[in-house]
Amino acid sequence: MRNLGFLTLGTSRETSAFVCDAIALAWAQCCRPRYPDATELLLLCDCGGANAARPLRFQEDLLALAGRLAMRLRVAHYPPYTSKWNPIEHRLFRQVERRWHGVMLDFPESALRTVEQTRTQTR
Repeated sequence: MRNLGFLTLGTSRETSAFVCDAIALAWAQCCRPRYPDATELLLLCDCGGANAARPLRFQEDLLALAGRLAMRLRVAHYPPYTSKWNPIEHRLFRQVERRWHGVMLDFPESALRTVEQTRTQTR
């Protein structure tokens, strides 16, 4: 396990297209160089927002993303109200939220700057 996180910030609404573009960006910039022989990607999603399990639009966008990446995508959705068990929630987002505490997030650059300065430690 490499203990590497990739966080995408956007200034528009979260849509399934935004989620898929964020996955493609993370794959291109962060994951592909580390796993060049990978043939499939496992996505752990919560059941809310643009990446919910039922909306047809997200499924269509995932199919398009699979074609774009030329990879098989496997999607596992956490049951409703259980995303708190996602290890990323505890290891990355908690640290980001701590960094944002007391910071005026008046511009996207402010949010980005504080996220870039976030570090975690593995015990």
